[in-house]
Amino acid sequence: MKTNLVIDQKSDSKWKKGLILFVIYFFSDIIIRNIVLLPQLLKGIDSGIDPQLIITTLYIPWYANLIQMLIFIFFLSFSYKLKLYLFSFARFTKKQYLQVAIITASTIILSFLVKVGIRIFSPSFETVNQNDLNGLFGNSTVITIFIMLVIVAPITEEFLFRGLIMNVIFNKFPKIGLFISVLLFTLIHRPTDLFSFSIYLILSTGLSLVYYKTKRLEASIFLHFINNLLAFYSIV
Repeated sequence: MKTNLVIDQKSDSKWKKGLILFVIYFFSDIIIRNIVLLPQLLKGIDSGIDPQLIITTLYIPWYANLIQMLIFIFFLSFSYKLKLYLFSFARFTKKQYLQVAIITASTIILSFLVKVGIRIFSPSFETVNQNDLNGLFGNSTVITIFIMLVIVAPITEEFLFRGLIMNVIFNKFPKIGLFISVLLFTLIHRPTDLFSFSIYLILSTGLSLVYYKTKRLEASIFLHFINNLLAFYSIV
């Protein structure tokens, strides 16, 4: 009885630590993303350039990715100090390989078909999130875009939305964790209509489902990597 009480107390403490870590990391990431653009904004204002025009000239500085990865490493290290082990690093089983392959292929194909369908009904359609990124990417170097989109984003976003939300915060309620993860990841990309909502919902569902089935953060990072790699090629 006493042993069960200790286990419950540890489990209760674990989700609270995960929630605090999620909130701090999430808002730290947003703040840093804006801070790295601040010098460009201030320089433009000092030069008397119209603020609306300044926004169209913003770019991602090379050190932005470095700062984001350093922050990720800090929070990952801190999570291990809190005994929140998010990565397994064990070999995948044949079943897990099959699950990753099926869910990855299904997500990419379904996402492609939905985007083709949207293009048929609305040829000039772009999500608000994609429009903002296109502005930044258009002024940034190819290598900076690649590192941010294909490497940094999959790792940091999966750490937050699959690692902390599904593995830690809702560890005892995996189906609820899957739903919350799908919903938050979809909404964080700022869908403004049914088209944009469906695009992010499909990806988010695939990412959460592959983690739900395999219990491996590496699996969702892989799917996220493949999706963003394809997006990178479509941009450049």
